[in-house]
Amino acid sequence: MDKYTDNRLKAEKLKNQGKFEEALKYLDKSFQEEKSITKNFWLNKGQNLFNVGKFEDAIECFNKELQFNESSFDALYQKSLAFFHLKNYQDAIEFFNKSWEIKYADFMKLSSQGHTLKNHKKFEKALLYFDQAKSIPDIPCDFWYYKGCTLYELAKYSEALECFDEALKLKPNDTKIVAEQTKCQIKLKTIS
Repeated sequence: MDKYTDNRLKAEKLKNQGKFEEALKYLDKSFQEEKSITKNFWLNKGQNLFNVGKFEDAIECFNKELQFNESSFDALYQKSLAFFHLKNYQDAIEFFNKSWEIKYADFMKLSSQGHTLKNHKKFEKALLYFDQAKSIPDIPCDFWYYKGCTLYELAKYSEALECFDEALKLKPNDTKIVAEQTKCQIKLKTIS
């Protein structure tokens, strides 16, 4: 257990015992630990563990990253990939969906504000919001590929096919994606 979590647990225990001054000392220590953790520390550590095939340990790191930055697309996306490699497709799809929601929440907020301003004929301000919305980076091709593979494993072939279509928009004629797309199409034809 890391010092941050250990200090938080001690503070909670002391608080429950009514020892508020001692609890405050441990909260202060945990705050100092939190400040000392560099940005994306847990994300980077999780990615390193993921790269050597330690998927369960990577998931723990991604969870810690999400404690500090609950709106981290990268942590949620990497977590979904780890679950995919563990063949835990149900959890994988949950985190693919959460990461997608995070990515587009900001886009939708900025775009909506732009439309509202446009409707009120405040075109210059609207343009600023639309520009900010356009500057949000796209979801990578691999996201759509692995989400499609996950949906395929869950026998959701139509949804998987949509993901492979999105991936092909980003990497046209990629043989790996085309092969998965073809598998989906075959499954859909045999079902109907």
